[in-house]
Amino acid sequence: MVIILSTISMKSVFFGRNAIAKEPSDNNVNVGLTLDDHDPILIDHDDDFTTLGFAGNGTEYNPYLIENLSIIAFGQPAMEIMFTTKFFEIRNCYINAPMQNIKLYSIASGTVKILNNIIDDSFAGIFVESTHNITFFNNSISYNFYGIDIRNSFNCNLSHNKFFDSIRYGIRADNAKSIQVRHNYFYNSGLEIRNLSLQEYLECLIIDNFVEDKPLAFITNTVDTVITTPDYGQIILVNCTNLNISNQILNNGGIGFHLIYCEQIALYNNQLYENFRGILIEESNKISVENNTIRGNAYFGIEFTQSDYCQFVNNTFYDQSTCIRLVEGSSAWIHNNSFIECSASLFIYNTSSTIITNNTFFKCQGRIIYLVYTNYSFIAHNIIQISDLGFVLKDSHFNVFYHNLIQECVSYAVSIGENSHNNTLYLNTFFENNHLSDWQAEDFGLNNCWYNETTHLGNYWSDWSGTGSYSIGGSSSSVDLYPLLFPSITPLIDEFSMVLSLPIFLLLVSLTYLILKVKHKKMKKLVIFVEKRKNQEKNKKAFIFNSMFLIKGEY
Repeated sequence: MVIILSTISMKSVFFGRNAIAKEPSDNNVNVGLTLDDHDPILIDHDDDFTTLGFAGNGTEYNPYLIENLSIIAFGQPAMEIMFTTKFFEIRNCYINAPMQNIKLYSIASGTVKILNNIIDDSFAGIFVESTHNITFFNNSISYNFYGIDIRNSFNCNLSHNKFFDSIRYGIRADNAKSIQVRHNYFYNSGLEIRNLSLQEYLECLIIDNFVEDKPLAFITNTVDTVITTPDYGQIILVNCTNLNISNQILNNGGIGFHLIYCEQIALYNNQLYENFRGILIEESNKISVENNTIRGNAYFGIEFTQSDYCQFVNNTFYDQSTCIRLVEGSSAWIHNNSFIECSASLFIYNTSSTIITNNTFFKCQGRIIYLVYTNYSFIAHNIIQISDLGFVLKDSHFNVFYHNLIQECVSYAVSIGENSHNNTLYLNTFFENNHLSDWQAEDFGLNNCWYNETTHLGNYWSDWSGTGSYSIGGSSSSVDLYPLLFPSITPLIDEFSMVLSLPIFLLLVSLTYLILKVKHKKMKKLVIFVEKRKNQEKNKKAFIFNSMFLIKGEY
């Protein structure tokens, strides 16, 4: 049975053990306190709490209190606390340090609470390593690379915090088992949870969170479901099968879609823009990403790792850095996508049997199709126009490049590195690339073939002399023995060339008009002259005829 969520109130929808968020919060951090300026704090022993004069005795019911302080630090953390066993709280402070605001390392489990602080302008607002069972409550964290960065720390509880303008994520949880993230609010920020086993993901509690005032959906163990209403700010899927998700507008978050241990998920007709990552797919198979618009995401448009049989079809990428990044997968199909003014369009790493067909790349920067440790791929019918560097191969073997057009690239149309061998390129059109060099392609590899050995058909090179072979740059001394006389794909005319051609076209039209006008005048005079002569001859004949009748006396 398929569930259609667009007809159900999202307040009542549950997936697995986790609920979709219900409504935005109206909580506020208390900013009306009077704060005392304080130097940066370093504590690496329980006795330091007393030495530094903090109130309390370090018990659970009378913790040491680091409170009501304003700390602005440069070149060091504002607070660095490690190796302690006593209970303490950091509360009602303003903290601003470019390096790290609060750094906690290897602290006894359950002894730390961080409450009601304002934390700004740092690489990590709060950095936690190997410290378990911490409570983060009602903090406002802004303009950080990571708002809260939790690593190798378990059973942490984050609730009622607000995150603003994180460069990457409001919350980054790396190997943070049994984390609880409840009733937090992300603005131009989002949530990333990584490096857990399937069971550990299912033990996380992610509930009642919001991204851009829209619910953050954490969906687990769900099958045969359709989501069509644009209700969500970020969507995380874990262990889901046969879900179709469309019409979402996911922007200004950490990751638009995050798929983990999923099968047969279709993402189509969605808009993903100005997130850190647009789509992240991990250890998931048979994922279809189709007809989406992906632009301006800071890191990757789509990244998929350790995932097989995924397809990416008919998507539009605009102003996007690293549009598609494929790592350690096989049998992916990248087809009929448009890449406009992007950079590092396709990065394919340690994969096999990837098919890249019928894509267009226009005015893109960097390496357009970059293969690293990639084998047995088929790259055909693609168009790369007015870009930087076309195909780049590094440590990649047995790939086939067939019937592609690479036109007017600043650098090489093809660059093959030293450890790439047995690649084949034929029936491609290389047109006006790399004007600053004598070659449109370079080859430093081994046994790469620049023509089809069976059909004896090579590639079209716009700078070929017309006789003999075509030499390829690089140390391999490669040649195209059978260059084509005509392009296999007709080069395109871009709007810049059209603008340059327009004055010439108008000039030709004007000259043609003037010539035709002059000819018309001459022809008109000739016609008048001929008609005049005809009339003269007619009058002459009439005079002779009348004279004959007069002589015969018939008048």
